[in-house]
Amino acid sequence: MSVPQVLIVIVNYNNPGDTLECLESVFGGSYKDFTVAVVDNASSDGSADIIERWAREKHIGFISLNEPGGSDNTLNIPTDNVRLRLLRNRENKGFAGGNNSGINIALASERYKYVWLLNNDTVAGKDALLHLVGMAEKDPRAGVVGSKWLYYDRPETVQLAGGGRFIPWLGVIKQIGRGESAESGLSDGVKPDYIGGASMLVRTDVIRKIGAMNEYYFLYWEDTEWSERIRRNGWKLAYEPRSMIRHKGSATTGAASSATDYYYTRNSVLFIYKYYKIFLLPSLIVNVLGRSLVRLSRGRFDRIKIIFSGARDGLKHCFVKTKC
Repeated sequence: MSVPQVLIVIVNYNNPGDTLECLESVFGGSYKDFTVAVVDNASSDGSADIIERWAREKHIGFISLNEPGGSDNTLNIPTDNVRLRLLRNRENKGFAGGNNSGINIALASERYKYVWLLNNDTVAGKDALLHLVGMAEKDPRAGVVGSKWLYYDRPETVQLAGGGRFIPWLGVIKQIGRGESAESGLSDGVKPDYIGGASMLVRTDVIRKIGAMNEYYFLYWEDTEWSERIRRNGWKLAYEPRSMIRHKGSATTGAASSATDYYYTRNSVLFIYKYYKIFLLPSLIVNVLGRSLVRLSRGRFDRIKIIFSGARDGLKHCFVKTKC
């Protein structure tokens, strides 16, 4: 029986240090039947050159490609001796668009049975991919499989057990397992409503059927929307607690940044309008007013306008463009 080939997609934006640490963990893992696609989202700090230099120093076979569109490159270059593909995007496409650039490499070939989306600010456990593939192979109805996230600096504590629960009448996400002991197993049997985007193993056949991530989301909620689409098309969302990653979190945008406030608010509107329209009004109250009150309590008065702008743009996109 042939071993399933996996394409690992890692998106980088001005953060080569984290990306190289992530790559070290991936290449040091026990599962060896993979190729890595690092997508550089038009970094301005020379990230792509740094990653390329690292590959040379580690004697890892690689190819460096400009974003498709020119006549000098193609996505399905033979991969016999290539373990790393470095794709240089011409613009910052965000989390969703960056991952889709990598996913397109898998879709252009029949080689890969699975795509593993892995955040660049993670360190994968030695058997993380082995257990993800094992779960997917055991359950053919599992369209996507998630990992147990541990805090990077507190690996004895769970940050996220695979994903979370969505509460539609409030329009909020409740993360599963946060703060639990990594050894407790309290959330091991919980079924998530979405799989967190820092570690998602997705069947390539599922992507061919339902499409890749929604690039309009750019940042935040794209994993929730994709999971919802996967589930509504008859596939299961699975969680494999033996697959563990250590996650830093918000390494690109910064915790509670203005980009976080804008995109989180806007994209929550997009998601709820598309899938749970009946709960749009109460979810707006919770997401907009609740988030605003939190920022006011912390003296971040400048963020109120940003939060309301996110809600406005989300509603405008749905009602005017009739597409969420």
